[in-house]
Amino acid sequence: MKRTTEYRQTKLSFSRAVIYGLSPIPQKEVFYDATGGPFTHTKVEFLMELYDKEGIAGVIPCTSLMEERLLPLVLTGEERTFEEWSRFLYWKYRNNGLAGETVREIGRFEFALLDLISKRAGLPAHRFLGSDKDWVPVYGSGGSTHLEGLSLAKEMEGFLSHGHRIVKMKVGTDFGTRLDRDVERVKLARGVIGPDVGLALDANQVFTVGQALEFAKRVEEYDIAWYEEPLHSLDYFGYRDLAEQCPIPVSSGESFYNHYMFQPLLETKVRHFQPVAASFDGIEDWFEVNAMAKECGAVISSGGLPMLSAVMIANAGENAMVEFLEPCNQPLLDYMDIRVERKDGRFYFPDAAGLPCHFDMGRLDKEGFLKSKKIIGA
Repeated sequence: MKRTTEYRQTKLSFSRAVIYGLSPIPQKEVFYDATGGPFTHTKVEFLMELYDKEGIAGVIPCTSLMEERLLPLVLTGEERTFEEWSRFLYWKYRNNGLAGETVREIGRFEFALLDLISKRAGLPAHRFLGSDKDWVPVYGSGGSTHLEGLSLAKEMEGFLSHGHRIVKMKVGTDFGTRLDRDVERVKLARGVIGPDVGLALDANQVFTVGQALEFAKRVEEYDIAWYEEPLHSLDYFGYRDLAEQCPIPVSSGESFYNHYMFQPLLETKVRHFQPVAASFDGIEDWFEVNAMAKECGAVISSGGLPMLSAVMIANAGENAMVEFLEPCNQPLLDYMDIRVERKDGRFYFPDAAGLPCHFDMGRLDKEGFLKSKKIIGA
């Protein structure tokens, strides 16, 4: 596999955009983590179609910032390269914070351009970037903190039925106040999945260093694959101290928006980086993190919107995997007529040009989730 960056020099000019407003799609069940919830609906509120002058569209989930801030700057009839559009937008909004919401939206804009130009080339996006395989490894993620007993066991069994070789569950229930219960939940999960499937824990930033160490020592016997975001995401000194002492591998990075935020982790023993493709400031910046992970021998995984994460992971090398947060992600996939196929612990890409996702607009409309459509011309 040799990943290409030549796409950055593709020239683009845009004729119009269409913004669809969506009513939130209900999740199949409520979801909680250590510091958030109840989560009841998916978070995709808008979809954008961005058309070039030949009528080819890049399509991407977005937020209201796409229409408010980015489209007025790109629907001008001007022609720039992919790279020039990205840099133009990035520096236009520097005073909004180079790690803020607008920068994340610029990253989504890049995915719209990737979708468009890979469709021009008639290639799936992961192949367009250089991948030589049509699947990626996926771990099953869930384990809401409200689940215990039979309900937690049933979910773990469901992950096994899809062939996942690693599963992840939430800990730190009620802001870390029910640790005895969490230890029992971890024990139960390990008993259900058996000794040959990896078990990861996600604390959603709830602990101090001392609390994180205490909990890690209590669950160490259950052979934990990694311990995700046990501390505040920006507590770099805390991660340094924790990773030095922790008997379980520590991971971090889901809350970071650019590769600079990962650099301090290189000075710690954190060796699992988790850049979220849908929350990053750009495609090549995400691959900067991948390069950093390879340099220090770290694992790399990516959650968020799985149809974007999968494209990146397919080009990230062997030591990389996608997170599939089933309660939150599955409802989105259910409303797509082009999507990845989940089986044997993998995502298999569809044989379709562009990103591996296309929402079934007819179904969304028929079931009352398509609430608005706005055409924005150059």
